[in-house]
Amino acid sequence: AGDPRNGIDLHQAEPSLLGREMAAGRVDLALLPAFAVLSNAGLKAADGISIGSDGPVRSVLLYARRPLGKIRTLASDPASLSSNALARVLLAERHGVRPTPARADEADAVVIIGDAAFKPLPGPWQEVVDLGEAWRALIGLPFVYALWAGPTLDARTAGILREAARLGLEDRPRIAADAAKDGRLGIHKTEALTYLTQHIRYELGERQRKGLDAFAGMLRVHGLLKEAHGPAWI
Repeated sequence: AGDPRNGIDLHQAEPSLLGREMAAGRVDLALLPAFAVLSNAGLKAADGISIGSDGPVRSVLLYARRPLGKIRTLASDPASLSSNALARVLLAERHGVRPTPARADEADAVVIIGDAAFKPLPGPWQEVVDLGEAWRALIGLPFVYALWAGPTLDARTAGILREAARLGLEDRPRIAADAAKDGRLGIHKTEALTYLTQHIRYELGERQRKGLDAFAGMLRVHGLLKEAHGPAWI
């Protein structure tokens, strides 16, 4: 929860839940999955900041038990929307396959995101694909996973978000050291800092917007969204 004195009540939730929370009117602003932003008309998004990648992302992976062109079933990550859709887009675009949903222990391929991606997934895998790297190889543009967005976002709040992002980026060495000290990820602080400075990208400019537009078009082409709605940038 946030500090009630500043008028903000802050909550944490998995990305896949945030779109539903906003649709139900329980949140006014959220770091929404790009897929959720594109799914909902009338949203406004903070320009200049995002969660993205411009090449290998490290924490968004596809594990495959079969060659990619022979995948028939796919297990989605329950915490994700954008990464699951990205996996389906890439499999359709590059390999011409449209897998049906399946359980992780039975599927030909599994999407893994976040902390779990830092440790090898047990099992016999024929291929492990970094989806950020695969997207960049496909169209030569960054991928945007999440945006600060909501129906009532105004210029003042967007400015606060950009300033918060600036302060957070300056604090990455400490954040990386804390993450390594925690031991949960099983990585050294140097590796954590490399992830925060090279793999995950936080800017949002013309190239990121072009990448988001390309993703929206592919979602429509492959039937993952009937309509895709770009946000108004604030």
